[in-house]
Amino acid sequence: MAHELTPDATAFFADLEACNTKSFWHANKDRYDAAVRAPFAAVLDALQPEWGSFKTFRMNRDVRFSADKSPYKTMHGAVSRTCPYRYLHIDKEGVLLVAGAYIFTKEQLSATRDRLSDETAAAKFLRTITDLADTGIELEHGGAAPLKTAPRGTDRDHSMIKYLRWKGMMATRRIALKGAVNVHTVAADVDAFWCRTLALIEWLEG
Repeated sequence: MAHELTPDATAFFADLEACNTKSFWHANKDRYDAAVRAPFAAVLDALQPEWGSFKTFRMNRDVRFSADKSPYKTMHGAVSRTCPYRYLHIDKEGVLLVAGAYIFTKEQLSATRDRLSDETAAAKFLRTITDLADTGIELEHGGAAPLKTAPRGTDRDHSMIKYLRWKGMMATRRIALKGAVNVHTVAADVDAFWCRTLALIEWLEG
């Protein structure tokens, strides 16, 4: 098992993005295994005692219904099996840590909007994101553009309308790989971030 994440992991994804083909993948599969898959798996192993097991996503893209036919994802990621609001991946920029949802499922979106519409839950949410902002962690709307108007049945002047329009909600942190980093150091950074964002995740889980 690899003990370090190195800049070759980010370089691999930069190269893959520039040449996202099956021929590149097969020619560089050993490089991916050594620089990305093995050390990333070691990070997840180090996180398991505190956060449980993880589902690692396949690198192959499902292109059946996509205009983009590039065969491989340009990141390697995993989500907690016990909490869908804990996610991390590695890409050409480094390691991305996420607390929240890139895009809510239909059920998550409905539940989040219900809580934002509840005065007590909304007040707790505002306190939570203010506390995060005080530590330098800002909340983002995720991977889908917010609605241009209010959700159906919601007053456009609702005090929480900014967040009611969101289709995702996430706090993030980046770990750059400017040099080799021990996988336990990366895991410690992930652990610290998820501990710091625990109140947000608990709010999202209701």
